[in-house]
Amino acid sequence: MGRKDNKKPRFQKKSFDKAAKAERKVGKDVKYQDVEMKNEKFITYYKTQNILPEEEFDTFVECLKTLLPVSFRITGSRSHAAELRDLMIKEYFPTMSDFEIDGEKIEVPKPLPWYPDNLGWISTLSRSALRKSPQLARFHRFLVAETEVGNISRQEVVSMIPVELLDVKPHHNVLDMCAAPGSKTAQLLEALHANESDAIPEGMVIANDADQNRCYMLVKQAKRLQSPCLMVTNHEAQQFPSIYYSAKDASRSSALRFDRILADVPCSGDGTFRKNKNIWKTWTQGNGNALHRIQLPILLRGASLLRVGGRIVYSTCSFNPMENEAVVAGAIKLSGGALRLVDISNELPALIRKPGLSSWKVQHKDGTFYDAFDDVPEKARKYMVHSMFMPENAAEMNLDRCIRVYPHAQNTGGFFVAVLEKVAQYGALDRSDGLPPQINKDGTVANDDDMDNVDMDATLGVDGEEEDTVESNERKRPAEDESDREPKRLHAESESTTSTPPPTATRTPTVTSIAWQGGESPFVFLAPTNPELIAMRAFFALSASFPTHNFVVRSENENWKTVYFVSTAVRNVITAANSFRLRIVNTGIRVFTRNSNTTTVTATTTSPPETTPTPTPATPTPATPTTTTTKQPIGSPFRLSNEGLSVIGAFVSPNNIIHASLPDIITLLSIEYPKFTQFNGRLQSIFTRIPLGSCIVKFDPAETGDAGEGLVEGCAYEGSVRTPILLPVWRAHVSVSLLLNKAERKSLMHRLTGKELDIVTGLESELPGAAAGAAAGADARAGQAGGEDGETTPEDATVQLEETA
Repeated sequence: MGRKDNKKPRFQKKSFDKAAKAERKVGKDVKYQDVEMKNEKFITYYKTQNILPEEEFDTFVECLKTLLPVSFRITGSRSHAAELRDLMIKEYFPTMSDFEIDGEKIEVPKPLPWYPDNLGWISTLSRSALRKSPQLARFHRFLVAETEVGNISRQEVVSMIPVELLDVKPHHNVLDMCAAPGSKTAQLLEALHANESDAIPEGMVIANDADQNRCYMLVKQAKRLQSPCLMVTNHEAQQFPSIYYSAKDASRSSALRFDRILADVPCSGDGTFRKNKNIWKTWTQGNGNALHRIQLPILLRGASLLRVGGRIVYSTCSFNPMENEAVVAGAIKLSGGALRLVDISNELPALIRKPGLSSWKVQHKDGTFYDAFDDVPEKARKYMVHSMFMPENAAEMNLDRCIRVYPHAQNTGGFFVAVLEKVAQYGALDRSDGLPPQINKDGTVANDDDMDNVDMDATLGVDGEEEDTVESNERKRPAEDESDREPKRLHAESESTTSTPPPTATRTPTVTSIAWQGGESPFVFLAPTNPELIAMRAFFALSASFPTHNFVVRSENENWKTVYFVSTAVRNVITAANSFRLRIVNTGIRVFTRNSNTTTVTATTTSPPETTPTPTPATPTPATPTTTTTKQPIGSPFRLSNEGLSVIGAFVSPNNIIHASLPDIITLLSIEYPKFTQFNGRLQSIFTRIPLGSCIVKFDPAETGDAGEGLVEGCAYEGSVRTPILLPVWRAHVSVSLLLNKAERKSLMHRLTGKELDIVTGLESELPGAAAGAAAGADARAGQAGGEDGETTPEDATVQLEETA
């Protein structure tokens, strides 16, 4: 359950001698470009381990000295990703071939031969080439813009492999044990949402990481996918708690078990030489020896949380058998054969790989190699554990079913992957099937095998101390093309309740249990009988099949502002009997936000003053303008968020969705606050009739209007968008506002028209002098503070346009 009573975790880094600390500091401070790409210890170690044929080894080492190519993945649903892929190929690649820059031949990015649907790409284009060439600079702007909105993810090629081998289906419960920075979590979510006709999959993904700051980075990365099926938690992976849905259930099957688990564990990272030259300076054999004692407990904990028949993928970006085959063999042995390696030779056939090692040696810090633990002198055993050594029955374990990816094979980084299946019971969850769980006051379960209740030193056969080497709780690996900067926490409202929320006649949510650890706000599920929820459901015409009981806020008081939505699978975890053991950092997608003006919108109009004639030619008496104020009620005090539209939109009545033409969509995108009169007659009429508040606008390239009139109104549509899109719009008194931030507008405009968007503020382009200046100031305030994620708030749109109408 993470750290308890402020105690340090069992596998905490040791205090090292001053010389070792000084040596590591030199390695960190040395200038990157001055690093000598040479390390005799590394060469000797891996030649002794016989990881490659002798004739291949020099090529392997030379490849480690070269820069790693840029790689990226096109994300999102398959149809949406395919549209962006086709746009990239059509709009940018034709102008990028057959020329050179400073002697560098420009090569068009190439699809990864083994990644599905040509959605994974690799590029050898250098940064200098991207800066110097106008053709490439345009492509670079495209990559940056689409990355900003989450349509493209910069991700190392080899890190895409584990999720593809995990074989995730929409109904699976998935645990990502060491998830940050989140690129693999995003892949998992895409697999979970593979069935585009199902807006809310049956399964879920719990993304866990031991570093709380990196959990917030993970939230930012995964938030772009707008999935209600994600929960982010903060635990040491080897101490992830057992969760029980019900303490009263007579069956142990009420425990949460996972169908798929990804254990991409902390590792020494010597497969990342090509993007981290400092490893040449800092590498020692002790790195892998120390990390073995963290990695094996993580894999064993994953095995205990996995259901029988489930699949767990273990991976590292290391070449070291201490971190790879030794860990896998140790887990198979210690599980009593409950785990077996899966033959994946027929999966991803275009991926060039080598089989796992069938034998290896363990090197002591003094440089001596040992084949067996019994060969190690008594004094040297304090730095070694039994599981590091090749087991006697290694041949029966089929370790050759592990795969090793080497950089020189396909111009990638180095990686190790093992796919294991749980074929028999292992752990307390399985051994106690049929017995009711006995949950203690602190949330622990009697006779459970949580790793914080197990002496792992005894399990691993540790005779002495951990070897003095790298920090054993260091992070998994350098962030994969993502900033280590901590994102802001999601500010919202939330809490924890029973499976069936009790009815309430007031706005205040009923809370049944909020005593869970973690220091975050509680989760409070809104009762379906909540009057505001009923009104909201009626206003947006949500169908009867929509799971209203999954609306959640993160505030115990009645002034909650933001409403989130979670899937039923996530809700069941939050409301579990001992869910307070979970350190939940974030879950749910924002669907509704309360407006500051919840009752009416005031529209003020000013009539020209009447001139009063005077009997003499003296200066006329100043006339007073006539001001008329009217109030119009808002249809709903909540506005719909773009983040939740992908879920809510599937349940809204078709009669409540406004169909728009391409020119009208372009008007929404390119003008900040367009007036009704700036749209075609049909849309003008609709905006005039509907009540103030949120509405949904739809563009479908395949649709035609009445009397055969195309919704693109004579324009030849050549955009890349082929599937319908839904947009959240706020209808004000005489204007509307598209609730997308500028990055999202820019991306959508490009996909619809092939043009780069330069947003024109409606007020700036139409109002003179001081009014335009005031409008610009209001617009800036809206982008910086008023809206969430840069969205313009409807209040800002209303005030700006109504004051000048």
